[in-house]
Amino acid sequence: MKNNIQFTLIFLVIFIYACGVKYIPLEERVSVQYYVSQADYKNDKISGIGYTSIKKKGKDYITIQNVFGLDDQKVNKAKMAFAIVINNEIYFNMRNTLGYQNPEVYAKFNIVGTICALFIDDNTSNTIKQGGVNYGSGPASVLMSNADKRGKNWKDAKDEKHKILVFNTDNIIDYKIRYINIEYKLLSQKNFNEVLGTQLSDSEIDNLTFEKVKEIIIYLNKKDE
Repeated sequence: MKNNIQFTLIFLVIFIYACGVKYIPLEERVSVQYYVSQADYKNDKISGIGYTSIKKKGKDYITIQNVFGLDDQKVNKAKMAFAIVINNEIYFNMRNTLGYQNPEVYAKFNIVGTICALFIDDNTSNTIKQGGVNYGSGPASVLMSNADKRGKNWKDAKDEKHKILVFNTDNIIDYKIRYINIEYKLLSQKNFNEVLGTQLSDSEIDNLTFEKVKEIIIYLNKKDE
């Protein structure tokens, strides 16, 4: 009898996970707010609130299970939300970038504002840096690799290199793909003025240090407050 009960419980657990997590035990639940779209984030309009559970968490990212509303119904659109807020920390969906695309990872950006920036360097979690490698070796993977190479290596005062992944909430592009309407971009000389809304010359951009780029982004955010 005891063996039958154990077998039934094991089968139930396997069945639940095979079908996707449809129930979260009370002790594992964490409150979550979510912005379905970048437009909602720009307008500071919370799309909904509910609860989820944390699958994995690092110093600069988080992955979650399904999201349920306060009525205990699964909210499918929340799993692909532009951003989520857990424990007063905001995380942005990494499915919105080619070079580091990962549909399950939400990243904690280093600068948050009208212009958000994530610094990718030796201190970045491998979960973020290895995002794009999960998509095989076909044309899509080549495209992602090329997108990665277009990002400039910004050197700091110690001559260490950093890539800067950015998005500007003033640049809304609706790609009509589910709830995604913006693409994060690796900051380069070519797209610098377009993404940040500046008017620097190529030579000025080329001579910028990592620290100076950070200053510019912070200044532009304060200017928009």
